[in-house]
Amino acid sequence: MRLHAVIGRSGPPALLIQGWPGSWYYWRLVMPALARDFEVITVDQRGISLSDKPEEGYDAGTLANDLAGLMAALGHEQFAVVGVDTGLLIGYALAADHPGRVVLLAVGEAVLPGVATPPPLILPDQVVNRLRHIPFNQLKGTNEKLVRGREDIFFGAESSASAPRCCWTRFSSCTTGGTSPRETAHLRGGSASCTARI
Repeated sequence: MRLHAVIGRSGPPALLIQGWPGSWYYWRLVMPALARDFEVITVDQRGISLSDKPEEGYDAGTLANDLAGLMAALGHEQFAVVGVDTGLLIGYALAADHPGRVVLLAVGEAVLPGVATPPPLILPDQVVNRLRHIPFNQLKGTNEKLVRGREDIFFGAESSASAPRCCWTRFSSCTTGGTSPRETAHLRGGSASCTARI
């Protein structure tokens, strides 16, 4: 599994896990400040942006194991984890499955199944536009068919921003290739994450 990561080096390691459809670029504004005290590691999870997009393996446990493997490959036996949105689920799984490795866990912006009360099935109008992607991504295969050929419309500004076109001198991009984030396969990470059992 090839994972694209961006790293800012200074201090103990902190792994930042964003939600879908975000990439490492989600953290770009906080990375410089965090890098004063931490070695900041942001990653495109499997199925996202420049990382590999296999057909399977989008459950929280597998995604967490991907990140544990990445941190081991970077030489970090222990590290802090920050997860938001779907990154909350991955971060929680990472801490639960690798308790000796995660020294600090900070999560938010999502519901943890079995712990927090899930949102209602029918959402208020003011929330629908923000959360419409969740039920859409549960349409196994249909969503990819609907988006194919219209990736620019669907991914919009987020997909455009996901490609690492800019670099900061304090950060290095470590990847060994990848594919365009504007392909329909980019949808796979979110769609499979929404349908996988936690």
